[in-house]
Amino acid sequence: MMTGFKKLFFILSINVWVSIIISVVVSIYMAVAFDGFVDITTFKMVVPMCTAIGTVVGSLFATIFNVGGFCTVVAHKLGAKPGTPGEVLIRNMAVITIMLLIMNFAITAITHYYFGAPFSGAKAMMGASVLRPPTDLDLLLNAWFRPIPFLWGPCYVVSIIVDPICMWLSFKMFGISTK
Repeated sequence: MMTGFKKLFFILSINVWVSIIISVVVSIYMAVAFDGFVDITTFKMVVPMCTAIGTVVGSLFATIFNVGGFCTVVAHKLGAKPGTPGEVLIRNMAVITIMLLIMNFAITAITHYYFGAPFSGAKAMMGASVLRPPTDLDLLLNAWFRPIPFLWGPCYVVSIIVDPICMWLSFKMFGISTK
């Protein structure tokens, strides 16, 4: 049985692994979906910057608000039995939905307001209204929410694939036997 700090760091380590992987998927997929290509700049600047932001924000948010625990409770309330594939599938649906909202907001806001990067999808908002040009808030909301339906599927599939790997890595890091 794990005690306070060890349990907290164990949960944080799982959240770090998942956040890293989801951030990389988001970084690369956003470049493909909204710019139409991936080039050397994507791997030199975009992936490291977005992965760092997504990992820090995602890991801290998921640990502080116990997103994994909450999503496990949701899966059980929806009828998934503990330890079954159904629990993993439903839990990851909830986790990806929550974490994409949080991580995409952080990545969008920080890269735009701190680093001056253009909003992804900003071109799609231009000319959206004849009555008024889009405001910075319009562009922020568009850049925050617009990619989520496109990102959700790939991130969900990746989360299902890497979930056991992230758990295994955390078990190994903390010397916990899986038997």
